[in-house]
Amino acid sequence: MTLDPPEAIDDTSWLAVKGGTVEAIVRVLALSNPQPATWSRGIEIIGGNDEDCPDDWPQLAGVYITPIVRGWRLAIGDYLGAGPMTRDSDDQRTSWRRVAGWCRRLSREFGEAHAFTDQAQMDWFAWVLANDGTVLRQAVFEDGEFLSDRGLPSGVEARLVARFRPDELGDYWRPDVGHVPAIAGEHSINPCRLGPRTRTVGQGFVALTPWGRQQSRRVPQST
Repeated sequence: MTLDPPEAIDDTSWLAVKGGTVEAIVRVLALSNPQPATWSRGIEIIGGNDEDCPDDWPQLAGVYITPIVRGWRLAIGDYLGAGPMTRDSDDQRTSWRRVAGWCRRLSREFGEAHAFTDQAQMDWFAWVLANDGTVLRQAVFEDGEFLSDRGLPSGVEARLVARFRPDELGDYWRPDVGHVPAIAGEHSINPCRLGPRTRTVGQGFVALTPWGRQQSRRVPQST
């Protein structure tokens, strides 16, 4: 397979696992049928833009597991988004408690594992930071409120909070465009800064999620 260069990613969710293996990510996230895929092909599939994706919630059918990037392996896709614990019956998103569990398990195995959601159009942001099996910081924000806010802000987040001044939009700091990628960059990789010059090691894969299996769709073969 001809490898293509990385592309910047935004408006999605992802996990960053330090030195993580494809096998471990597939196992912990309950994925199946991993198939080799280029970066551009992986992004196409997780966007739901493939004929083999289901008609209902197509963006939840697959996850793209990247090659190693600066010592980190990313798993990308809306399936990884930390959603509300309680939601409508037709909301198929993953709860933040499950996402935090993934981070705990993967960080126990690899030392560090973090989850991020950056979907400004939905006013949905999240970051879950775990080291050695313990979640140190967990923040899930949607529709103007924190659904989960555990642990103390530090680093980039703490500076953003400290600079905030109450205004007509609210009297407390809330995440906005660019904040989650900046937090991700401090703890792992800022995915908005990936590009053709970014060096990678190894092969990328797409894998089927439980939602994809439930919809009886297969992961599209690489091309």
